[in-house]
Amino acid sequence: MSETADEQEAILREGVGLKLELIREELGQKVTEEGRELGTDDDAVSLLAALQFNQEQEAEYLLRDLAVKVSAEKGLRVSGGLK
Repeated sequence: MSETADEQEAILREGVGLKLELIREELGQKVTEEGRELGTDDDAVSLLAALQFNQEQEAEYLLRDLAVKVSAEKGLRVSGGLK
């Protein structure tokens, strides 16, 4: 059974909401352990840090995939498969 685009969007929005709640809960625990209060910018900073981390991971995966493809293409050129 496949979902429609609207159903997929609803699932994505719910997942993002849950992720935001988890990030806020983790941040709240960390701030409490440090003996300070949750600031107004703490949520945004934490979310941006998580997004940056995920972007860096995705970029690393893409670069690895590209390196594999380039190596494979060079191998084909050496063996005479591509010109």
